[in-house]
Amino acid sequence: IGPYSMETNAYERISSAYHGLLQEREHLECRIRETASILNTMSPINRLPAEVLVHIYTYVKPSFQDDEFDYTTYAFYPEREVAAWLSFVGVCRSWRTVACTTPLLWRDIRIGKRTKLPLFRLFLLYSGHADVNITFSGTRPIRPFLEELVDHVSRIRKLSFQMLPTSRAQDLSDFLHHDMPRLGDLSITFGLLDWEFKLLETLDDDDAAQIALEDGLSFLRLAPQEGQFPRLTRLNLRNVELVTSMALNPSILTQLVLRNLRTAPISLSDLPEFLEKCHSLRKFALESYGNHRIPSVAHNPRRVQLSPTLRWFGLQDWGVDVAAFLSKVVVPATTKYVLLTKLPGDDGHLEFTPLSACIPQDRAGLPLLDKINKVDMDLRERNWDDRHTIRGFCGGHLFSIEFDLDDLRMDIAKEFLGVFGDCPITELNIAGVGSAWATAAQWTRILQRFSLLKSLAADNCYFWGSAHASATLLLALATVQADGTVTSPDLQVLSLAFAERDNDNAEVVQAVIACLEARAAMGHRLSKLRVRGMGRSLVSKLCPHADSVEVYYDTDRSNN
Repeated sequence: IGPYSMETNAYERISSAYHGLLQEREHLECRIRETASILNTMSPINRLPAEVLVHIYTYVKPSFQDDEFDYTTYAFYPEREVAAWLSFVGVCRSWRTVACTTPLLWRDIRIGKRTKLPLFRLFLLYSGHADVNITFSGTRPIRPFLEELVDHVSRIRKLSFQMLPTSRAQDLSDFLHHDMPRLGDLSITFGLLDWEFKLLETLDDDDAAQIALEDGLSFLRLAPQEGQFPRLTRLNLRNVELVTSMALNPSILTQLVLRNLRTAPISLSDLPEFLEKCHSLRKFALESYGNHRIPSVAHNPRRVQLSPTLRWFGLQDWGVDVAAFLSKVVVPATTKYVLLTKLPGDDGHLEFTPLSACIPQDRAGLPLLDKINKVDMDLRERNWDDRHTIRGFCGGHLFSIEFDLDDLRMDIAKEFLGVFGDCPITELNIAGVGSAWATAAQWTRILQRFSLLKSLAADNCYFWGSAHASATLLLALATVQADGTVTSPDLQVLSLAFAERDNDNAEVVQAVIACLEARAAMGHRLSKLRVRGMGRSLVSKLCPHADSVEVYYDTDRSNN
């Protein structure tokens, strides 16, 4: 045997041993994978049924707001939340398989300002044949998304365009010519109103000014054809002309919101007749819609009875226009009323309109007003909406009026009585009246009107000496009327919240004591006095003058 043969045999032995080791390693790795798979399968979290995983996914995935307007960061920039959810479902192959084979997890699609088209395609792909809910929030450009959506119009259930740039109106108009047999909810709004711009300025990008809009302009004409949206139940339009309501099926309509349109194609005189056919209507709102007067009608016109299913009824316009529309309808007493009077100076309108002008003289169409027994009046300064509210309650039902108080011509006490003066009010809560009225005569005028009043609360009524709201309120409560009785004889609970500047102010305590002593002398001792913003040492002086005294230091804590 030569040297060459010996070297060859050695090489073969080494090669054979090497391949044997490779096979052994591959076998061991296979055993490791099998063992890991068995251990993974035995783990409790990996034995969860697919149905349970899907249920968990629905809580982890970004929420889909059902509101008309979603002002959250997620509405405009959903990509971060969506990316986090995709990372979660991609933890392992089994989780990813469950997610990708469950179309219902992909049916809610939000397209913000920076959403990429591939992500939109991914949601459309994995949603399969399920109905989809799609919301565009400030999206630009929008045409590529709409072109991608054309092949899926037959399965759109909800379609919402929130605060779109006005330059996208034509793209949207072209898309809305398609038939959408499953569409049940359509919402279209353009741009930002002034108060929305203030609210969202921290969320907006550098071209925010391009989407601010002028009040009352129309950017889109919506003219649905017969049978185009056969299942439409909710319609919300802002700065959009609804050319005709004939193509809508009023019998299934549950929500109709028309906002911010200077020239309304549908006459406000004809709209109540359409509402009469809406037997399932739950929400109706008409705001700054067609700023023209409803033609005068004969006395005792026929009132349209709105559906008893109605739960929310909102009007916003000049007070006389609100009253004119209310004079044509009968709103169920089980409905939440929200009336807003437009600000003086809007649309060049400089005429002062009393708050009570928004209520028709004949209140037969507002049965809830006869039943209001609690009123909350909030006159505090606002940061972004410049609105004040008066809310009347009867059980769980609400009658609310929002208005601007900056006009110095408004006597809020007079206006309040003009709306709620005939109501059987037993509880009255007022916040921020220091800037609204100051005289004892104004307080007396209110207290005399509500002889059934049992509870009165005055918050943010700064004392500031004898000429301001808290002092004049106490004078009014101690006033003896012409018939020898005290104002609000049934008053049992009085709540006073003073400013920090009044803390430990002996003058405040003396005014309260004088009021309580005067009422007690006439046989009307107070059952409960609730005070906030006053030092303990001074509060102790009040205890002998009421059956019980509560001291509040904030809205969440009290000590008796």
